[in-house]
Amino acid sequence: MAAARFIRFFSRRQTKNHATTLNDETIQQNNTKFRPNLLSSNGKIHSIGKHQPTNPIKNGLVCTVVFLDGDDVNFEVDRKALGKCLYDRVIAHTKLIEPDYFGLQFTDTHNVKQWLDPTKSIKKQCKIGPPYTFRLRVKFYTSDPQNLHDELTRYLFVLQLKDDIRTGKLDCPSGPDVELAALSMQGNINA
Repeated sequence: MAAARFIRFFSRRQTKNHATTLNDETIQQNNTKFRPNLLSSNGKIHSIGKHQPTNPIKNGLVCTVVFLDGDDVNFEVDRKALGKCLYDRVIAHTKLIEPDYFGLQFTDTHNVKQWLDPTKSIKKQCKIGPPYTFRLRVKFYTSDPQNLHDELTRYLFVLQLKDDIRTGKLDCPSGPDVELAALSMQGNINA
């Protein structure tokens, strides 16, 4: 419990809850050969270019994806789109190099968190909507953190772990909690 207090104290930040709607054109415009630094000075993930809200497509679904840093983006997909379509668009938007560790999570009608199955239709899996709300979360943890080569992947892992400690999903004994809070603070200062 003490770990949760420390993490909560050090992770206080202003979240901006602006929503951006993306369609295939803006995704393709932003896919360039170069991968710029997507972490801003305040530790938020940001994308390149301005995304203007588009007119909704006639047979489309609006899916809101909440990222680990608290930002949310609206994606338009075809009404019959599979989960893989939305997942690929989210990965293209964030420009993740190591996407295999992540997945999209949603809450079903029984208030149980489920992972979006890439082989099934979004509309058949997620009954609560529109807009259909998903969270980009770490789905698979690596046994050796040295295997994470991408800075953005490591940053998202840290955000997930901080959130899990803060919400009590992970128990952190007293002692290491102070060290984790200090390392987190040091990482924020040096960023």
